[in-house]
Amino acid sequence: MQSLAQTRLSKSVGSSTHTSPGNSPSDGFFLPSKQSSATQSGTRSPVLGISGQSFQAAAAAARNSRTVQPPSRATSPVPSSSIVEPRKQQQHHHHQTPAVASGPRYKLQIAEPTPQQPEAAPQKRPRRYSIDSKMFSDAAWEVEPRAGGNGGLRNAVYRAETEGRIGDKMWIGTLGMPTDALNGDKKGSIDQLLRNEYDCAPVFVDDQTFEGAYTHYCKQILWPTLHYQVPDDPKSKAYEDHSWGHYKRLNQAVADKIVEYHQEGDIVWINDYHLLLVPEMVRQKLPNAQIGLFLHVAFPSSEVFRCLACRKEILEGMLGANCVGFQIPEYTHHFLQTCNRILAVDTTPVGIRAEDKFVSVVSLSIGIDPPSLKTVLQDEEVQRWRTMIRERWPMGKKLIVARDKLDHIRGVKEKLLAYEEFLKTHPEWIENAVLIQVCLSNVADPELESEVTKIVDRISSLRTNLAGSQPVVFLQQDIEFQQYIALLAEADAFAVTSLREGMNLTCHEFVFCNDPKVQGPLILSEFTGAASLLGKYSLLVNPWDKKEMAQAFYQAVTMSKEERSDRWNQLYEFVTSNTSGEWVQEFVQFVEKSWEEDQKRKLNSLHRLDAQMLHKQYYSVPKGKKRLILMNLDRLASDGKDSAEVNPMYVAPHGAATATSKRDSDASNSSSTSSLTSSLVSGATSTTSLSALRTPASTYISPQRKISVLYELMSDPANIVYVISGEPRSSLELLFSRVNNVGLIAENGGYIRLFDDKRWVQLFEPDEWKSLVYENIQSLAERLPGSRIENNECSIVFYVNTLQDPDRASTIIGGCINHINDAFGNQKIRARLYEGGKVVITNEKVSKVAAAKYAYNHVHDDIGYMFLAAEGGTTEEDDRLFEWANQQPVDVCTVALGTTGTLAKWALEGVNGLLSTIMAALKAK
Repeated sequence: MQSLAQTRLSKSVGSSTHTSPGNSPSDGFFLPSKQSSATQSGTRSPVLGISGQSFQAAAAAARNSRTVQPPSRATSPVPSSSIVEPRKQQQHHHHQTPAVASGPRYKLQIAEPTPQQPEAAPQKRPRRYSIDSKMFSDAAWEVEPRAGGNGGLRNAVYRAETEGRIGDKMWIGTLGMPTDALNGDKKGSIDQLLRNEYDCAPVFVDDQTFEGAYTHYCKQILWPTLHYQVPDDPKSKAYEDHSWGHYKRLNQAVADKIVEYHQEGDIVWINDYHLLLVPEMVRQKLPNAQIGLFLHVAFPSSEVFRCLACRKEILEGMLGANCVGFQIPEYTHHFLQTCNRILAVDTTPVGIRAEDKFVSVVSLSIGIDPPSLKTVLQDEEVQRWRTMIRERWPMGKKLIVARDKLDHIRGVKEKLLAYEEFLKTHPEWIENAVLIQVCLSNVADPELESEVTKIVDRISSLRTNLAGSQPVVFLQQDIEFQQYIALLAEADAFAVTSLREGMNLTCHEFVFCNDPKVQGPLILSEFTGAASLLGKYSLLVNPWDKKEMAQAFYQAVTMSKEERSDRWNQLYEFVTSNTSGEWVQEFVQFVEKSWEEDQKRKLNSLHRLDAQMLHKQYYSVPKGKKRLILMNLDRLASDGKDSAEVNPMYVAPHGAATATSKRDSDASNSSSTSSLTSSLVSGATSTTSLSALRTPASTYISPQRKISVLYELMSDPANIVYVISGEPRSSLELLFSRVNNVGLIAENGGYIRLFDDKRWVQLFEPDEWKSLVYENIQSLAERLPGSRIENNECSIVFYVNTLQDPDRASTIIGGCINHINDAFGNQKIRARLYEGGKVVITNEKVSKVAAAKYAYNHVHDDIGYMFLAAEGGTTEEDDRLFEWANQQPVDVCTVALGTTGTLAKWALEGVNGLLSTIMAALKAK
């Protein structure tokens, strides 16, 4: 996993020196030589690079050799092999920043596993060593700075703290070195120093647990699956069972450490896939804690994630957080869909209703730290490297730069193949272009290395002038940070062709560091998270399409100055406007607001109906009496009220809308909002109407699951069951045709089919309102390509979920709903926007209450118990339904589905929660 961070621990044992390899998966602290440049200077680098106040955050899983992105090291120390003294760049990390008086008053706990060296190679770097613990008990040791780990996170928290955006902090994570050889006294002294001087709390786990959790489960099972590479190696599958146990134990150790240091008011921030179980583990011991989880890597579709054997436990662990964050909306959507299908929980576009809580789900992309990068850009060593680069490749030679890890995910082979195709197609560029491909040291893959080497040799053999420069420079090693920055500054283009990647901050670094006189274009894979942010002004490519990438290389080197300038200026504005410090502040605010809203819901919420309580009520019916069960299984979204009424959560900072921050909505060119758009959801059914336009119903409720529950209920002859729906008669007949003797209420009370009769009864008087409203809707539909109208018997349904331009449509639809409600309100005509992207217009004379009364009166002498479940709180209609039911002279159970402040006696979280509770109650002993 990853350690407390950018520090290393050196020890000397007698006259000999033990060194844990720089590649060690656990070398947040390592065992190098006795001397170190940092300690000689008398300075110490704070673990994970932040000083300060008490920002307790629980779990920053720093990246390792196979992280989704090369770590941004704008302010990270240079590796020890660097020719530049690292001390000078690290000094701003060393001092303790005083608390900012105007800053937040909470502490943030950031617990993280061990940050790894970029060149880490799990199979080659065991964490266990044959070292005598007695030798260690007397060994001198010291803390020194280290490179590697999640540099982007480290820099972000440092910048946020420097700018006063956050309060105190504490880092929590594994030590990052073999610990079995350390005795209790040594561990105690290490723990004390890190706590007192570096705001860090180390987590000590045995080496076998660490190795099994990190090298086996995280790297060989979890990481590949999250990046669409389902492990099919029998050896990997063999690791899964035992390594899952190690993963759980490590997560529990981190969670226990968080609980140990947690104080009331602290915010716990858990980072990345190494610690996905920690949120729920902490929640079990700290029910009222403020917990955030941010996943820095990609999140796959449900079809891929469901291949994990422990998929359910992982998702339940993640849902222990108040707020779960992802880099881009695509990952957010996949997570919501996955939770819905695997856990059978109800979701909205902005969160998940699970049991007695609402978990906010947001997308918020991390940025870079421009001030620190600017300092590095002005460094004399960077200037020297830039001069050398210009001399080596003078003006006229197009310099294309790339920096990746050499693995199958990064697309290095695909990039080289496309570059070869580019040179073959345009041989005039063989002598006039050069690709500098830097490959960070990584897990050894002889087959991939061999393939890449052959491609490089073929490219080099294309040149006809032996005195000329090579068309490709391939460096299978990391380079000094200053040299890397110099390359970015001088590059005529930068290429990122990953097959899958969570974000990739090297794109941001290139845009910021590139010389304004050059303004090189960015070639970017559409399968990176950065593509959703920077794609509009980049050269987007499909890394599997060799010809398309070859054309992108040609376009990059031949692009006009005007086009380069336009693209670069747009990218530069975005990168400098969406920084890492803002990212930290916004996510912490999301966590705070999510927690506050959850607390309000708990205070105002109805009593939750559990399976045991329902079981007791269900079987308390007097002998010879019937149960009348009425259930509304439809899901309402909003009725066109303003966001403040529909969703009282808050307006996200910097103009964030719904679950997506401004940085994401701007980049995807979909930032327009209307009165229908709100930010986060606190109630049961409120959603952002813009999201309702974009997608079908966000919660998947299997029709077969509904039918299965109805079968169970109908198997008891004492039950009389009705399904209440807004759907037309024909749809209900088709859906429930296999369920005998189920009563149906269609179009929200317009028609009823009694349980013991196949005929439909009309419960309203026809009027003339439909023809007038239909004309209004028809006129609107002509202006919205992709929409359609359904003219039912009691309602008009306007489908807008397939609109070609949902952003423009949101404003028009909002105006339409308001117009109909205003113009026809005196006739009791009402328009509402439902999830799934449909506007339903009905006459309020058509009433669910009237239909329920009709069903009740049909058998009222036989009824001993009535169960009524409906949305509640979203319309006055549902409250009138609850009010009527509660007044009946029988034992009544009224249930609001996931809402508060209604007239129902009990509450459940959504339709899936209702179905699960009924089945559990029927099976309870």
